Amino acid sequence: MISIRSFLLLFCTFIPFIRAAEELETGSIKFADIEAHYQLYDVPGTDVPVVVFLHGAKYTSKNWVDLGTLKLLQSNGFRTAAIDLPGYGKTRKLPYLDNNMRAEFLKTVFEFLGRGSNLTSIGAALVSPSMSGKWAIPFLDRYGVMLKGWVPVAPVGVMQWGGPWEYTHKRVQLLAVYGEQDEMKEEADDLLKLFSTSNKVIIPDAGHACYMEKTEAFHLHLKTFIGKALAGGKREL
Repeated sequence: MISIRSFLLLFCTFIPFIRAAEELETGSIKFADIEAHYQLYDVPGTDVPVVVFLHGAKYTSKNWVDLGTLKLLQSNGFRTAAIDLPGYGKTRKLPYLDNNMRAEFLKTVFEFLGRGSNLTSIGAALVSPSMSGKWAIPFLDRYGVMLKGWVPVAPVGVMQWGGPWEYTHKRVQLLAVYGEQDEMKEEADDLLKLFSTSNKVIIPDAGHACYMEKTEAFHLHLKTFIGKALAGGKREL
């Protein structure tokens, strides 16, 4: 039988791991001559699959924290982080910006959050609403093999995109999300054709920022999709 003293020692030893999993971590990621602000809910251990959230033109990483999205997926065993893109929130603008810089920026973000793990093997996913489609698409073109799942939410840039390379086309699972009242939902089928495993969700009674307007419905679809796309990689809490 374990003594009370031994139990207390074990409990106190375990507290840091509980706190590490529950507390919000904020920090910055060095890229070029800027520091990209991030907000993170971590999962203790190594080889943890990563889910990165970008934001639209009117928003920042804070919105994902406020909605509870990061915490939701963290509680299901995923390391979740939201980033302030360059020129938004607490991240300064880059002095020069093109599609190559956008791709390299997100590659740096994923490598930092992967913390030494091989994300191509462990698994990673990207959630990119609206304007941030301009960042996600160049990343998919160049480094799409780092991902297993992509959740574009009414993304910008679809109609000008010819699609990813064949390996990314086959590897990355897609969940395209649109609000029922958003005219951009007409682009959904064009996006689905660019990936071999793809699905769309049209959220009823929601506009362009459907994840803000109908958060519960969005969370339900997101949680289900991420669980399947990154199956086998998540850590049980």
